[in-house]
This record gives sequence, structure tokens and C-alpha cells, in this order.
Amino acid sequence: MSVPLERDYIAPGDSLPLEIIFYSSRYTTRIYKAPAIYTNEDSVATIVRWVKLWATVCSTIDTIQPIRPEPSKVSFLYAYGSTIDSANITLRNVTDEDISFEIVDRPDLPIVFEVPSTIKANNLVTGFIKIDSDTAIAAFKKSFTLEFSDSAKSRLTIPLKCSNYVGTGGDVNLSECPGD
Repeated sequence: MSVPLERDYIAPGDSLPLEIIFYSSRYTTRIYKAPAIYTNEDSVATIVRWVKLWATVCSTIDTIQPIRPEPSKVSFLYAYGSTIDSANITLRNVTDEDISFEIVDRPDLPIVFEVPSTIKANNLVTGFIKIDSDTAIAAFKKSFTLEFSDSAKSRLTIPLKCSNYVGTGGDVNLSECPGD
């Protein structure tokens, strides 16, 4: 399977973003993907390089995580007569030390994640996630990944989903992401 890229070549030393999506709804344990990258590094033959990616699907928030989000996933909705384009989010520190975090992965969408970046020991902070757009955007399934300052450099991924219901009055069609 070939995926569209912004260009079909990469010069030596150059880079190109590549998004690999795991739809984890049908998995309950560890999953694996190995996309192939074809190169012309050999003048005689095309070389195939495999990038191996593993993920562990967690159906519930891991109780050993130092930070617990509430809610654990966020849904947005654009519908006839109704819009949900923001959500409050609370991050609870369940350790005996202050923990800070940074966003290490975020969707390339107009989304604002506004939460204080340091959480005092055994305390919580509240903020919000908001779609920062004046018009409805296409349905999506993406996520934010936070990395914490604890000794394990723990990471937490917060799934985001946006559904669009289009139509007027009683004529409503659902536009969803694949995998629902």
C-alpha cells in the first residue's frame, strides 16, 4: 500500500513527516506495524528499509501512571444546531513529587491545549482543549501525547475525536472517521 506524501523524494540529510495511524479499537494487547521505505541508496537495486513500530493498547487508564486525566479522551461535535468545540480537562498528580510535562506530539490541526505545565504533588490542575476555528473542520481521530518529568519519563496519550453531523432539520447524515 502506498501513502500520499507531500513529495516523493528525500535528498540526503533531508527529512519528511510521515504519519502512521494505529486504529486500536479492535486490539486489546500489543500491536505492530512495519511500513516499508524504498530507497535508491544502491545504484543497482532498490533497497527496502523496514520501520518497526510497536504499541500497547490500554483499554483503561493505567493505574501506575503518575498523572491521571479526566476525561481520559475528548470528543468534539459539529451538528445542526449544536456545536461542542471545547472540553475541560483535569490532570491529577498521584505522586509525592511535583511533576511538569511537555507536549511531545500533537495533531496538525487548529487545536489549543491550555493546561498549567506543572502539577504539584498530590494535586490537580484544570484547563481545556479547544478547536480554534471559526468553521467546522473535517471529522478526525487524533491525539496529544504528554511526557512527564518523573524518573521514568512517563508518557500519556489523550485521544481526540471530532464528529460532523451535516444536513438541515430532519435530514441529518453522519460523517465519521473510519473504524467507528
